[in-house]
Amino acid sequence: MRLDKAVSSARGVSRSAARSLILGGQVCVDGIQVRDASCQVGAQSVIGLGADLIPGVEPAHQYLVYHKMLGEVCSREDAHHPLVFRHFNDNMRHPLMTVGRLDQDTTGLLLLTTDGRWSHRVRRPGHHHKCYEVTLSESCLDSVQDQVLAGVKLEDEHRPVQVQRIERMASNQFRLWIDEGRYHVVRRLWAALGYHVVGLHRSSLGPLHLDIELGQWRPLTQAEVDLF
Repeated sequence: MRLDKAVSSARGVSRSAARSLILGGQVCVDGIQVRDASCQVGAQSVIGLGADLIPGVEPAHQYLVYHKMLGEVCSREDAHHPLVFRHFNDNMRHPLMTVGRLDQDTTGLLLLTTDGRWSHRVRRPGHHHKCYEVTLSESCLDSVQDQVLAGVKLEDEHRPVQVQRIERMASNQFRLWIDEGRYHVVRRLWAALGYHVVGLHRSSLGPLHLDIELGQWRPLTQAEVDLF
């Protein structure tokens, strides 16, 4: 198997991102730095990723939670918006990937990791409800909660959005729990009901609740990693 394919598969990144890591000197095979993406590796090869590599030993994975700020994007490159990766030094930044994404107008809980398999487990539909706090541009009737729970059909999609639970926080603010990965699903849900979302914050993902200040990050404990 080509080295770039192996890195892509193991880390859950694109082939082009894997090639960038290899060309940047971030990858070792059996303790030797390799910059050739076409290098062939076998099932017994030990592939290391990161700046501080121990020869022949796979470095420990990183698992982080970050309180995303308004206006930041989860991309690797963006000429017009600040990146979430700017908060991490070079040694950490290159192997890290976000577990899913939050758009630039959404704040809250964002997970990052170097473990592609763990990232896939976290993102599997039907396993981990996400809690969002929603602020609308106007107040709405109590009946809207029943509409949301009944399932909302999005434009050009056959399968309705299913919300597991919804709580009213104020006349124009709600907290809802959803297990969906569709693009901008919360904003589109409210738009389908005739409302405009002006504030969106993710406060929890599965059993993990946000407990750090805006713009801060911390490593997950092993117990928290094992929750997923």
